[in-house]
Amino acid sequence: MLILYLFLLFAVFYVVHCRYILHTLDTLAHIVAHIVLKFGSVRRKMEKNIKFIFPHFTDARVNDIIFKSMKLNILNILIALHQPFVLDNPHWIKYATPYPEVSQEYLNDLQTTKCVNIVSHLGIFYDVSALHNSYGSKTAVVYRPVSKAHTLLFACKAFRGKIFGMTNTVFVDYLKDLKRVKGSTQEQLSDTSKEINNYPIILIPCDSHSRNKTTVEFLGKRVSFHSSPVDVHKLTGRPIWFVYAIYDFQTRKIIYNVTSVYRECDDVSDEIILQKVANCISEIIVANPEQYCWSLNRFYTVMN
Repeated sequence: MLILYLFLLFAVFYVVHCRYILHTLDTLAHIVAHIVLKFGSVRRKMEKNIKFIFPHFTDARVNDIIFKSMKLNILNILIALHQPFVLDNPHWIKYATPYPEVSQEYLNDLQTTKCVNIVSHLGIFYDVSALHNSYGSKTAVVYRPVSKAHTLLFACKAFRGKIFGMTNTVFVDYLKDLKRVKGSTQEQLSDTSKEINNYPIILIPCDSHSRNKTTVEFLGKRVSFHSSPVDVHKLTGRPIWFVYAIYDFQTRKIIYNVTSVYRECDDVSDEIILQKVANCISEIIVANPEQYCWSLNRFYTVMN
């Protein structure tokens, strides 16, 4: 009898979870965020980062940002674990605002030059693939397998041939291959490079800590910044677009956005283009500070 009750309880939970998936994930993230911030040490790091960028914020404002940012971190992990289920779930769409009426330029770029899309640790960054898939575009994603757990999370996302995961090593080899054959026929590329080039979208996270010597103004601080989006742009002619998904904490809606960053193929310096990338991300973070992942060691070098 106990087994029957447990089975019925699980069945009810599964039905509710399927129909109201983001409600259940949001509730779970809310509970876990309280526990992590109460017993973990990450709160101190987040508070330090926020006050470093926004020294005029009151303690109440900072605490609100800390909690919402941590909740989003956990919600992103839960969505990553649910990725195949999420994209196959017809009830998920009710949580997303109608996909944005992206400019015809973006759609044309996907079909002609293809795009290099940048993403930030902002909002629901583990569900951006849903936006790409809505336009039927396969995506090659650059990621860093810092741990087995992270690799497992990404493996949940890379499915059905729609998403090709590139580790940093594969991506660096790809850039070297592009530079090697620059000005020559693309037939001289390796098979892996050819496969990557065939993807309409190359997705690159670019706001985390970088060892790159190129520095830009990011959130009002002079920091090193990943130049790989600019490298891909200059070597392939792909326009740069910024894709992000803001989470509405009250309505539990995901608001997708696609913004043009740089489309021209000219002789402008890498620093100028990279500053445009940093400006585009900074503008959204300043307007929505609770959406950013403040637990990252993004400003460690600058602070010290």
